[in-house]
Amino acid sequence: MSQFIEVLEFLDNGGQTVASRIPPADSGEIKYGAQLIVQQNQAAVFVKDGKFLDVFGAGRHTLITENIPILTKLLSLPYNFKSPFRASVYFVALNDFTNLKWGTPEPVLFKDAEFDLVRLRARGTYSVKITEPALFLGKLAGTKGRYTISELEDFLRNKIVSQFFDTLGTNITSVIDLPKVYDEMGVLILNQIKSSFEQYGIELCDLKILAITLPEEVQKAVDERSSMAASGDIDRYAKFKAARAIDKLAGSQNAAGGAAVDMGLGLAVGQMMAGALKPQTQGEARPSASSTEPVKTSAAETVCKKCAAPNPAGAKFCMNCAAKLSPPGYCEQCSAENPAAAKFCMNCGRKL
Repeated sequence: MSQFIEVLEFLDNGGQTVASRIPPADSGEIKYGAQLIVQQNQAAVFVKDGKFLDVFGAGRHTLITENIPILTKLLSLPYNFKSPFRASVYFVALNDFTNLKWGTPEPVLFKDAEFDLVRLRARGTYSVKITEPALFLGKLAGTKGRYTISELEDFLRNKIVSQFFDTLGTNITSVIDLPKVYDEMGVLILNQIKSSFEQYGIELCDLKILAITLPEEVQKAVDERSSMAASGDIDRYAKFKAARAIDKLAGSQNAAGGAAVDMGLGLAVGQMMAGALKPQTQGEARPSASSTEPVKTSAAETVCKKCAAPNPAGAKFCMNCAAKLSPPGYCEQCSAENPAAAKFCMNCGRKL
């Protein structure tokens, strides 16, 4: 044990140390009258006989211990010249640790109202600082000789990710709404997780969401949905989805037994797509199969006798139910062809 009075200070050139102990673990024999130098952005926690006795702010301080040169040397003889009067100082950084990263290590499932289950990744930044050095040492740093910001990041990241998905599930129903609520979500998570950080003597100063990443196929669907919503044509988007579903069904037919069905269904799907993507006149009535009123159509339209839906002139299959269409003026009884405007068959007199 050296007989000289110590001057205790800690300078972190790398800026990565949150807490550091002086002297190292194999000593702990700070002498009576040692000078403690604390920097402006630090706090020093004085530990004596295993207890936190005081927290010192910036400035120079004189430490009072039982380790008196020469006298302690003689008293420590029964302890193999190791002083029983243990004392140490922990220097804790009080500056803001900024631009720390958080993110999901693996994709997380999210129950989406529009796309069902979606696998999401998220990432962002945050800033923290130590506000209660003794509490921080007691709960996190412990007796480590050095505690770095990377170790603290590993601990805090999991808490942020957990809170992020709790908040997401509570406040968002579909990933379509995510881009416009990044800032609001960041503030919400910050307020909800602050108390969790405070119990460790840490203040969460700032939190931002930089990106929420969707699977490629979901991102494509979101882009389509956003584009159509921006134009105000929600009805067109609904028809687009229906047409795409029919197209997918047609593609699933097996090649061996469904060639003819595929051809007919393909024509129907094509006509349905053409009709569905045409702009509709505001207030246009849509006939239903259950309606008892006669359907009014123009001469350029063909009415489906199965579902009563109007179809473009020349259509061979109904764009609503894919049923085969009869041309205008066609008599179902004698198969005679009549002018489109005829009300009775010229051959058999049956009402058309």
